[in-house]
Amino acid sequence: MASESRLVNDSGARLHLANRLESNPRPSADEIRAEVIMAVYEAIRDLGGIPEGHLYAMVMGHMELETFNWIISTLDNMGRIRRSNHFLTVC
Repeated sequence: MASESRLVNDSGARLHLANRLESNPRPSADEIRAEVIMAVYEAIRDLGGIPEGHLYAMVMGHMELETFNWIISTLDNMGRIRRSNHFLTVC
């Protein structure tokens, strides 16, 4: 129980995810994928831009490099972020 409250108090993004899981305890793989993509987008937005390698260093314990690259490419292809010399900003 203590670890659950720590998870909820760590950040707004985690609180949002915890609330979503309470309302939908069995999200589909697509819903989880969308939540992770949105969390990465929100991190870039909230930071005002970040070098791609620095962002990966922050998440590398949670996802493989291929997954991270896929997320960044997806956001770039959607026109949500801009990648210039490996620096990420929102559009």
